[in-house]
Amino acid sequence: MFACWLIGHLQLSMLWVFLFIVVYILKTRSWIKQEQKRLCLRNYILQERETIIAQFSQTNDLPAWVQFPDIERIEWVNR
Repeated sequence: MFACWLIGHLQLSMLWVFLFIVVYILKTRSWIKQEQKRLCLRNYILQERETIIAQFSQTNDLPAWVQFPDIERIEWVNR
């Protein structure tokens, strides 16, 4: 109701109203497509991660940098 009053009070053309509506709809559709794409990629990455973890858990053939990290832990700092 307020929007209708404001449009009349400011003497805006209906073209501007339709323009704002079209821009809003296009923006919403773009956002929905981006969200769907993001969710699709997230699901793909999670499935790929599970596959890799399953392959490494079946074979104990992990790379040396995983078994023997170069960085030593400093456990005495946490005490």
